[in-house]
Amino acid sequence: MTRLARRWLLGFALLANFAFAEPPEITDLRHDAEAGDIEAQTKLGALYVVGDGVPQSYAEGLKWLRMASDQGYASAQFLLAGMYADGKGVTKDTREAVKWFRKAAEQGDDGAQIALGVCYVTGDGVARDVPLGYAWLSVADANGNEKARVFVAALEKDLTPAQLAEGTKLARALFRKLPKK
Repeated sequence: MTRLARRWLLGFALLANFAFAEPPEITDLRHDAEAGDIEAQTKLGALYVVGDGVPQSYAEGLKWLRMASDQGYASAQFLLAGMYADGKGVTKDTREAVKWFRKAAEQGDDGAQIALGVCYVTGDGVARDVPLGYAWLSVADANGNEKARVFVAALEKDLTPAQLAEGTKLARALFRKLPKK
């Protein structure tokens, strides 16, 4: 190899290292995630899923989100459920998505409550149960989620009086049992 070629390769290697160096905030986040911080694991996983500040990698995102989800962190569980629902980085599996939506919803995550409610209303990943779907959406609405309020209002127009009564009863039971925001 000529001297010029070696210099060019060395320069290219240095430029590549500089261009692909991890930003300090990502390095700090990774350090915290590796130390077991579930919020950092969730943030890092989400960054990998969308490719924000790091190269997009569903596999890396899944790894970090699974780690935080397995420790019971609702935000990670909600994001992990979304990966299964959309088939991003995993085989699309609506039953697995529902499992993780439920875990997050039961901890008070209103996004997961909406997603779980929609799954029950549509029968996506679970047996269709419109009153139970209404109940989950109502809980998210009661916790102040505006999107849930829109879903509840639209659903109320289509429910029979019996479905509305059953959904309201289920919502009350859920609301008493679940954490409040």
